[in-house]
Amino acid sequence: MSLTTLSVATSGLRTAQMGLSVTGHNTANANTVGYTRQRLNQQDYFSLNVGRSGNGTMQVGLGTDVASIAQIRDNFLDIQYRQENGKQGFYQTMTDTGYELQTILGELQSDYKLQDVFLDMWGALNQLSTYQPGIDTRGNFISICQEFLSKVQNCYDQSVKYQESLNNQVIDSVSRINDIVSGIKDLNSKIVMNEIGGSRANDFRDQRNALLDELSGYIDIEVACQPDGSVDILTDGNYLLSHGDINKIGLKYTAPSCDFVEPVFTNSSRPLPYDAPPGTYASVINLNQPVNARDNTDKGQLKALLISRGFAPANYAAGTERPDIGSYAGDPLGYRQASQSYFDATQSMIPCFQRQLDTLVNSVVTMINDKFAPNKGDPPMFDAAGAPYNAYGQNNPPFEIFQRAGTPRYTADADGNYIYNQPDPSDPATLYTIKNIALNPALSDTSGSSLLPFSKSGDAEDTALIQELLTQWQQPSIDLMPGGLPLSVQNAYSAIVNNIAAKTNQAQGYLQAQQNLTVQLDSQRQTVSGVSLDEELTKMMTYQYAYSAASRVVSVVNDMLGTLIQRTGRAGL
Repeated sequence: MSLTTLSVATSGLRTAQMGLSVTGHNTANANTVGYTRQRLNQQDYFSLNVGRSGNGTMQVGLGTDVASIAQIRDNFLDIQYRQENGKQGFYQTMTDTGYELQTILGELQSDYKLQDVFLDMWGALNQLSTYQPGIDTRGNFISICQEFLSKVQNCYDQSVKYQESLNNQVIDSVSRINDIVSGIKDLNSKIVMNEIGGSRANDFRDQRNALLDELSGYIDIEVACQPDGSVDILTDGNYLLSHGDINKIGLKYTAPSCDFVEPVFTNSSRPLPYDAPPGTYASVINLNQPVNARDNTDKGQLKALLISRGFAPANYAAGTERPDIGSYAGDPLGYRQASQSYFDATQSMIPCFQRQLDTLVNSVVTMINDKFAPNKGDPPMFDAAGAPYNAYGQNNPPFEIFQRAGTPRYTADADGNYIYNQPDPSDPATLYTIKNIALNPALSDTSGSSLLPFSKSGDAEDTALIQELLTQWQQPSIDLMPGGLPLSVQNAYSAIVNNIAAKTNQAQGYLQAQQNLTVQLDSQRQTVSGVSLDEELTKMMTYQYAYSAASRVVSVVNDMLGTLIQRTGRAGL
């Protein structure tokens, strides 16, 4: 019986010692980010049957044993946190994009805003309507036209540069996602190998949980725990990691002659061409469905980057389907399929802005050109009064203010008649887009102001022309979006600003809600998984008392056995 008592006491020593070790480990990592507190679980070591009675088998316990050293973690809170963390990453990117667009327009600063240049253009036209022959008024109008082009082209260029920055973030995000998944795979292996060998792997589990939390900010994930201690990771129904196999994310160009890329599942180490056969890749981000809070599809920084950046830079001719050709230089760039709506210029945040701005600029440019050079029919050409246009000599074409780079307004036929070159959506060089227009070179200096193409019949007709232009400026004739209500020039600009502001405010509202929610969820996780020094101190005292008690039992048994052996030995003598 003394030997049994000694076995019980020594098992108590081992268990108490292990408890002190676990408690010390918790205390040492109380301030370690991502650390999950551990708990010692105990169980009976063995029991001996010592007889039977009417009440059943009589047993004597042989001590206590360590059943496990478990992490105290709530899986439900982990799932909730990662979902809300993904939404926070999504709305953070959308909010940043909105503020950047407002900065580009100058709405968030006191410097010269884009709105100011439209107001200046209106003022210059009003001045011109009072005295057309004046060199000052003509020169001011030309100067404002040049400033107008410079400002809108600078805004467009800045938006393209920001798209390029977002494209770089897409590339970096894909690289980081692959690194995280690879790191989780390695930790899976360490956890399985350690726990098979009977060692603890809780610190490896903490590292893996930290990587899963980070991954949830980039992309919407589901985590499936396996019996061997490893985890599998899914996104949009596709495996990122399954039983040790990584489904690597690669890149694919989104359009011809464009450096923008999208994430795809592929084994290729280089970006795939934009027209790669469907069987060679699979989409990572599903953009065939609405992205909103109601459908719970607003998750992940990577999705927000794609929606913000869009498919490619856009212009007023951009539609919802990709044409056969396209150009990176801001011309009609396409959009794969109508079903992939969040890559088109009507849904993506920056392309939507670019398309609306280019539509407004095209409307203003066309409005002015068509007044000064109204002949757009078949030959012989006629002016607004119905008479042959002979302002600069017989058969000379009318004079336009804004020219298309590389495409004249008119081309002479074999008979010497001038034919208007119609804009062709399939040929970017024929479009009056922000990136394809310039001030007529003849107006580039002060002397050119005398060449403003007014009629030669008198001031009354010139005044009427400018008044018609001012009236048209205020008429609702601009369609910023397909199926939208026509707007005047000033109202169209206000609609562009208001659209960006509304999207930004909405994203910011969601972001603030998500930030509060993720903080609350993380606090709840810390309540469960965090280390309480007071609690650990209590446990340390408990294990210390248990260790002392077991030590006393061992000491008593040792003395008892020593006395027994000593006396038994003397009796034998």
